[in-house]
Amino acid sequence: MTLKNKPWMRFEFIPHIDSVNVLLNLYKFRSIILRKTKKYSEAIDVCNQGITIARHNRIQNYYLDLVTVLGSIYLLQKQIDKAKERFEMVLNYDYER
Repeated sequence: MTLKNKPWMRFEFIPHIDSVNVLLNLYKFRSIILRKTKKYSEAIDVCNQGITIARHNRIQNYYLDLVTVLGSIYLLQKQIDKAKERFEMVLNYDYER
């Protein structure tokens, strides 16, 4: 069974998830799985969607986790400047916001 055939990789059940924390975990781990399978473009899309949700809901830990994952994807793609920018965002994040 390929990853696409696994129900948790298709994301069609997302509208039925009430917990934002569960939803953000799905985005985080899906992007990690996509990164490990070298599907970088899709991993970036998933990360950005999760970042938007985390930012909208003001959930700092998931926001920072997803930005870090995004930086690691850029690093694997040899997009050093983009990776550095994401890692610096995390390091310089103002937790008092």
